[in-house]
Amino acid sequence: MFKLLPIPRPASHTRAGITLPSTTPTATMPSATRAFLLGGLLCLLVTVFGASSALPVFSQSRDQTTHALLATVQIIMPDENIEDISLGSGTIMNDSGLVLTNHHVVEGNASNGLMNEAGTVLIALTPDDLRGEAVLKYFGVVVKTDPELDLALVQINALLDDPEAALPANLGLTAIPRGDTSELMISDTINIFGYPGIGGNTPTLTRGLVSGFLDDDRNGIYEWIKTDAVLSSGNSGGLATNDQGQFVGVPTAGRFIDASQLGLVRSGDLALAFVDGYFPTATTDGPAIPVVEFATGVNRRNEPINPARHFASGTTDIYAVFQHRNFGDGLPFSAIWRLGDEVLARDDFQWDDGASGATWVSLNIEQGLSDGYLELEMLFNNTVVYRGGVTLGEGRPSLPVGEAGEFGPITFALGMAGTQPIEPNDTFSDLDKVFALFDYANMQDGTSWHTRWYLDGTHVLEQAQLWDGGPEGVYYVTLSHPDGLPAGDFRLELYLEDELVQSAEFTVNAGQGAIARGVNVIGTLRDRDNQRRLINGALVMVLEPGTSTQDWLSDDMSAGAVIAQGTSNREGVFRLDAPLIPGETYALVIMHDRYRTIALDDLAIPPDATDPYRLDVNLQRN
Repeated sequence: MFKLLPIPRPASHTRAGITLPSTTPTATMPSATRAFLLGGLLCLLVTVFGASSALPVFSQSRDQTTHALLATVQIIMPDENIEDISLGSGTIMNDSGLVLTNHHVVEGNASNGLMNEAGTVLIALTPDDLRGEAVLKYFGVVVKTDPELDLALVQINALLDDPEAALPANLGLTAIPRGDTSELMISDTINIFGYPGIGGNTPTLTRGLVSGFLDDDRNGIYEWIKTDAVLSSGNSGGLATNDQGQFVGVPTAGRFIDASQLGLVRSGDLALAFVDGYFPTATTDGPAIPVVEFATGVNRRNEPINPARHFASGTTDIYAVFQHRNFGDGLPFSAIWRLGDEVLARDDFQWDDGASGATWVSLNIEQGLSDGYLELEMLFNNTVVYRGGVTLGEGRPSLPVGEAGEFGPITFALGMAGTQPIEPNDTFSDLDKVFALFDYANMQDGTSWHTRWYLDGTHVLEQAQLWDGGPEGVYYVTLSHPDGLPAGDFRLELYLEDELVQSAEFTVNAGQGAIARGVNVIGTLRDRDNQRRLINGALVMVLEPGTSTQDWLSDDMSAGAVIAQGTSNREGVFRLDAPLIPGETYALVIMHDRYRTIALDDLAIPPDATDPYRLDVNLQRN
């Protein structure tokens, strides 16, 4: 999509090559909450996408251009009936799959203001050769929007070819580095990346000058970058970079006057503040149930019907529809329903719904449920993974603060050891999660309470819940961000029965980036004696640091020592399935039936390696 706006009144690839030495030894190698969109959509895409178009050549360095192209994706959002789709562009903001785009790219007529009720998006990646058509790879879901800024965030959450499978640890994404929009000056070069309709279904780069800036409300903050760069339908939501290949804005709108065009790019500083204000629910590496919705029914796609937190007296059926992750088939699962101190029902069975996805449990009481607090406890492999509930009928009347319970002072920390904080403080740097601990007393399960978080005075997250922690003890909540908590002043407020009862503040200082970020590794395998011959089906493996190739071979080629691997395709191209850390040295093994095995112990990833890091290798025939 592309938005036409009136003009407001003034108010490296890094490369490494390896050639096989003649003495190298040889060795031999011993479902579907979104699937309903796929079938009809793929048919529709055939009629939408046109022919490829060649990429222009500009003066920006090849490393920076390659990186920016790989960080640009195509956004495809269908409506509920797959009769209409919205096409736009997006930018990969981190390697865990957070994509920035325009709000008008995902906007639609569904009740949530989007194109479809589930907020489902398809993500197509720029191919590694930078020339071919975008490759449909992932499902995503819209997680945050701001119509006023015309920005939206999409989080990748499933594989296109297997929506029920767990996402791989490495999504193979190239995230764009951040720039400072305030450093731009009129006449500076600005580069625009995206998937405009006139360019076919291939990535396209145009370039222009920074023509000026617009401050719509005259508050001293420039919301727009003006440019003479060509912006076309489909560019919306894409990427704008400076001459250093850094993110400086989101191509959003254009204004045509006769044969002239003025493009408007949303300021990168405003866009980055929007990204940094997204705080997803904290995740865990173990079995987890992050989302539960109670309802009176469930449809065939495992979606709740009439979800609520309060139900009428005499309700006979309650469904708990939940998302799960990191589960394992064959292990015990239990669902226990309680009303007050009475156990109404208990269901014990062996789990068979896969590692991740959505499913449900239910409670049926033919004579109708009594008023009160209905609690559900779920255990996986004999460990509690969820405890919560809903109120029925009159429930428990709201109590004045004090009678409703008490929350003690808040302590911020890096973690918890039992009920004790680890490294408590009110100033931090370089962290991706903060813990907030507080004592509580005189609490009653079913009491309404909620948390509210602020960053630099802006409300960024709120979670309303019913209390399920018992009468007294120590409770904690967490705040995390996929890129590490941004620098700024944070404030947490705790509410009981909608009354503010506790608050506290902490600061995150701008650190030195201690959170290690890896680089993806891609490359091409060729025949050493015939460079035109590309090698298909070679296995490329990288061993954990400190493990030599000889140790690995002596240990029967233990799979546990392989931290990243990939297989070359018909074009000889491979991509490792996990990132490597710049500045680290690894052992490299490459195996193929018809070529001599490569076994090197000194593959050093440069400290300044660009993402992706390119590793081209020549192999010698047996």
